[in-house]
Amino acid sequence: MYTDLSSTGNTLICNKHLMVPTKSFHMVTNRQEVTMIAHEFLLCTKVPDSIGSINSYKDELVFIDDDFVLNNHIPFLSVKMYHNSIGNIAFGLNYYGITILDDRMAEELKRELINFCSDCDDLQKLVRVLNQAIEQKRYIIHFGV
Repeated sequence: MYTDLSSTGNTLICNKHLMVPTKSFHMVTNRQEVTMIAHEFLLCTKVPDSIGSINSYKDELVFIDDDFVLNNHIPFLSVKMYHNSIGNIAFGLNYYGITILDDRMAEELKRELINFCSDCDDLQKLVRVLNQAIEQKRYIIHFGV
């Protein structure tokens, strides 16, 4: 079990329009220090033209461990998603950049993840956000590592 959780952030420019804060977490678990690279999944009503700071969205932001994404890459690769902007479609997450999912893509990704992955905290967090996007016709923006 985790006894301490803190985060540090840097800013990365992924394209001309979006500035993306990257996150890594420093955890102390049973006297062992671990740094976790995290993917950020932001739930929003529309795709913003630019994001200066995602802190205003912090209630609608979940962090998913990079190990979960790497170990379960097949379901992500099975779904077409927008890379960096609406209209630029490709299979899978833009691992180092921005991925945008609409509600239909979220539904397809949810189905693939549930069929492929073992139950874990990261799966539950991601499915919860996917369900919100599906039910409320919202977008999910993924910020890669």
